[in-house]
Amino acid sequence: LTDWYLPSKDELNAIWDNLVNDGTGVNSGVGGFAEFFYWSSSEDGNGLAWFQNFYSGYQYGSDKTTFKRVRAVRAF
Repeated sequence: LTDWYLPSKDELNAIWDNLVNDGTGVNSGVGGFAEFFYWSSSEDGNGLAWFQNFYSGYQYGSDKTTFKRVRAVRAF
């Protein structure tokens, strides 16, 4: 299949807001997202990219060489 891709930082934030966050500001466990960091496809400068913290919902920029998880999504 060719319709899978790494979500942008805005798409990851929408997943957090609409699926994972249960209104308390922490991970509800819905969607199978572990309480870890997930890379987005959005760059944050030379050698940096944005990631989403799926414990607190915050986003940060980080060096692309650091270890983080990924979650591909499908286009619809």
